[in-house]
Amino acid sequence: MNPSRYDLPVSAFLRIAFAALSASITFTLAAILLPSVFGQYVFALTLITLITIPVQKGCVNLIIRELSRVEKQNYIRTYGSLIVWLSVNIISISTISGVVIFLLYKTGVLTIDISGLRVLGVAWVISFSTSVCAVISAILRSSGRVHLGQLPEFFFRQFIFLLAIFVLLFFVGYKLKYLSSVLQVYALSGLAAVLCSFVVLLISSLHRRIHFRQIDMQLWGAWYGSMFSLSLVGGMVVLQSNVDIIMISQLASFEDVAVYKLSISIVALTQFGHNAVLSARSQRFASLYFSENLAGLEREAISASRFATGFGFISFFVVLILLLAYSSIFSLYEYEGILVPFLILFAGQLLSLLLGPCSIILNMTGHEKRNLIASLFGIVSNVIGNYILVPALGVIGAALATAFSILVWKFVTYRMLRSAIGIDTMAFRNI
Repeated sequence: MNPSRYDLPVSAFLRIAFAALSASITFTLAAILLPSVFGQYVFALTLITLITIPVQKGCVNLIIRELSRVEKQNYIRTYGSLIVWLSVNIISISTISGVVIFLLYKTGVLTIDISGLRVLGVAWVISFSTSVCAVISAILRSSGRVHLGQLPEFFFRQFIFLLAIFVLLFFVGYKLKYLSSVLQVYALSGLAAVLCSFVVLLISSLHRRIHFRQIDMQLWGAWYGSMFSLSLVGGMVVLQSNVDIIMISQLASFEDVAVYKLSISIVALTQFGHNAVLSARSQRFASLYFSENLAGLEREAISASRFATGFGFISFFVVLILLLAYSSIFSLYEYEGILVPFLILFAGQLLSLLLGPCSIILNMTGHEKRNLIASLFGIVSNVIGNYILVPALGVIGAALATAFSILVWKFVTYRMLRSAIGIDTMAFRNI
């Protein structure tokens, strides 16, 4: 059977599962913590994300590219070199990010007034675990050992392992009174995720019978150069996604950060459908472009735009029901006001979907520099909008500024795609 037939449903399954898990953790922490403390946690996690996630994106893109073009006779050498190189990078970048945040905290640049570094530690562990798991999934897919249709089983087993660790730590901490808070349990379970991930890497390496004498150190210099450019593009996406939180924390209060984070988490739940559609079609976009079938590429892009927009409408009603259910399950009365920012952000997201998968097509066709320029337009408009609107309107102003910047970014990529390739990806252009 061709595993590509299952790319869309499998991708949707994975995104639904991880979005639901992430939202559950976010809402649980919001219910446990006061809004001011939860806002500080979100701010700390955002700062660490700005350091680690761009490198993660660069590493993942590098894995897919290098393992797809290497010759069979040099595959083991490249595979082993990548594993060692990635392990060194993830550990070093994560350690550097932790040290930077710690120094900012100790010097008073970070105005976090809670005792200890517990919140910062949890944010670091979660970011570290996410990076490791993303890189592992890219290695498994690119190495040919696990195709997309087998990934749910792998992640399901890992999730069961982490759930067992979480329950065990919670039970031990509750009985022995050793763990003083639920946050420490999250930190230890995150550490278990890291250990589990490295065990998977080790088993994968041993399965390939990789020895250190096979590691090609000369490849590392070229990889660092490639990763820098790829990380720069990914960093712009991450920066655009977190500018609003940084601006709110500086211009408003941590309570507003907490409310806004819940709104973003709800919007993220609505993205699983159209993200699954676009990720499943990305390889198809590239193959049509390189076969010089621009008419077919335009039809495929318009079809993907319509599917993504349809998924957006459906997911809106599903998430709205989930929001009402979450509000009844968790004590979120201190976070009132999350609905209006959610509606504003979702409206901006839905309007951007109508313009089509412009960013993905630019990346898949070798025009990522145009994507980088478009991202700068989005970031600048986001910063200016937040600076003007947040002091007057709070989280509603941040939502308006972010929604507008998304539309600016998408419109610029739409125009650049038309000038670079000459195709129109607007969803309902021919209707």
